[in-house]
Amino acid sequence: MDSCSSISIQKSVQETPLILHGKRHLVGTLTYADDSAPNHIVLLLHGWAGTGIGPHRLLVRIARKAAEMGGVGLRFDFSGRGESEGDPLMLTVDDLIDDSVYVKEWLQQKYPSTPISVCGICSGSNIAIGLATVSHIDKLVLMSALPFTETRSQRKGNKFIAMLKIYLRKAFHISTWKRLLKGEINTKGVKSAIINSSKESLQALKISRRDIFSDFKKLTIPCLFLYGSADPEADQAWSVYEPLMRNNANIKYQFIDGADHNFSTTVWSRMVEESLLEFIHS
Repeated sequence: MDSCSSISIQKSVQETPLILHGKRHLVGTLTYADDSAPNHIVLLLHGWAGTGIGPHRLLVRIARKAAEMGGVGLRFDFSGRGESEGDPLMLTVDDLIDDSVYVKEWLQQKYPSTPISVCGICSGSNIAIGLATVSHIDKLVLMSALPFTETRSQRKGNKFIAMLKIYLRKAFHISTWKRLLKGEINTKGVKSAIINSSKESLQALKISRRDIFSDFKKLTIPCLFLYGSADPEADQAWSVYEPLMRNNANIKYQFIDGADHNFSTTVWSRMVEESLLEFIHS
């Protein structure tokens, strides 16, 4: 139990490890107070390179607070992350959206007719948006949501592999070694080209085959954006999302004063928990 929260504890919390059998085995944790029907479901989605505990256990604390207030929380590792199956270098944002759809449907089969909120942090917010555009949910909470990148050709995702193959083929040519010994090859340039193509390959994994942002503009479900005022990406991100308020009067946003991208202190985390749960239960 997290003793530092200012939210009053109503029930003792239990946690059950899960292995969910979707396209790949997903490992997660279901947090609940007892076996009675919950008043709400909270599905928590971590960031691109994170795991189901979230930064400094933020998602653990949110799941427990949700359970203390009579709901259930489920957090899990996306495919290729933490203890879940999959190759992280091959899985795209669409694969992770598929993970979230599967887990959401599992929850609603277990707890039929129970309202469900989906809460994501960083890239997990983009996945939450992707989920909301293909499957019904009741509310969205988007923490440190990054703006979507414009759709690119999927061929860019293979640039790193293609670049690596080119240089490997050259490495087996005797002429390459002769040039190398003569100092005619710019080794720093080769290294830079491979590294840059690797970064582009990673970025391509985060790009959906769909135009998710256009679909998101059509949604009218309640949505809360939470940013840290000291997050260097917050202003740019919000400038992208703010125009959505013209189409959806149910969008709210809040800046946590002084907080960074991951809400790294106890005070900031507590403010996130309180704002999030107040919005879910309002």
